Amino acid sequence: MRRMTGWRMALAATLVLASAGSSGAGAPLTTGYLPMDNNQYVRCVISNIGTKDVVVEKIETVNVFGVAAVQVNEFTLAPGATNPNVFVFESSRCVFSVKKRKLVRAYGCVSNLASALCLAESEAR
Repeated sequence: MRRMTGWRMALAATLVLASAGSSGAGAPLTTGYLPMDNNQYVRCVISNIGTKDVVVEKIETVNVFGVAAVQVNEFTLAPGATNPNVFVFESSRCVFSVKKRKLVRAYGCVSNLASALCLAESEAR
């Protein structure tokens, strides 16, 4: 049996990680927990910052108990487009499943019912 040197081990680890990341969706983009008060809601917003369509596989809001309250299934986001239409009336975090993470920006936002302005925001990472 041949002993694996440092560069061979690094090459093997790189190949394993590269092959694991190329199949299926990557790790989801997740915001921090967004607490809210009465007359407020949590919005989950995702934007395509690339030049090609991006398939968003799923958007979920997950409450403090880990229960998904709202789930939006697969849709296509055109270049420059934003989808701010996912919202929930309980303290939650937003989870975005997308294969091309570098082509999107996503965040969660606490807004007032009287206004669409963000009172608190958390970027998805």
